[in-house]
Amino acid sequence: MMIKNKSKYIILTTFCAVLFVLGCFENILNDSRQERLIKNNQFFAEAMSILNQKTLGKDHYLSSESLLNKALIITDDRKDRAIILSRLAYVQLIGMAEIEKAKNNSTLALAANPDDAYALYVDVSCDMALAEANKNYDAVIKRIEILLSDGKDSPELPLYSFLGYLYLSKGDKLKAKGAFIEAKKHGEKSTPMEALDMLIKGLEENQEVSKPR
Repeated sequence: MMIKNKSKYIILTTFCAVLFVLGCFENILNDSRQERLIKNNQFFAEAMSILNQKTLGKDHYLSSESLLNKALIITDDRKDRAIILSRLAYVQLIGMAEIEKAKNNSTLALAANPDDAYALYVDVSCDMALAEANKNYDAVIKRIEILLSDGKDSPELPLYSFLGYLYLSKGDKLKAKGAFIEAKKHGEKSTPMEALDMLIKGLEENQEVSKPR
């Protein structure tokens, strides 16, 4: 897929990165399978050590990408590969602006383990980045709506927050407000309640200003 305006998706990836930094997947990232993988795969352990640093630059992401690719080579287990592929996709999306590589690896991660919530999160993030780059939001909005109807929403998966951002990007402020209200109602951990309150309040104030006098 060709990106019409690659620079435009930086805003979206920054939004996704903030959610990662906020630690919305702390429980998933520290699960027992990942801990075993860290113990048994030196390359993965080294990559995660880099990614857990407080400050990351381009060289850190390049090094972790190389290590994760090496980790894949020596890993046969399907679920372990899903973990590595999803981290690789994250590095390529957030740290390297390589959206097409990231999407390819997030797709492979989900194929390896459809139940991996982190892989799903990264894959949806890739779709959002593509949507932002191409200014075409309908497909990813539809995907998130289907995920929600299938019961994929949880405090750890920020689907309503994502939906609100997409509606906002599309210019539909009313639906954006509704999605952010749902995010708050469902207690999405990725977006602080204070931030959701500010978003909702800002949209409400915008509605008041827009009303005819």
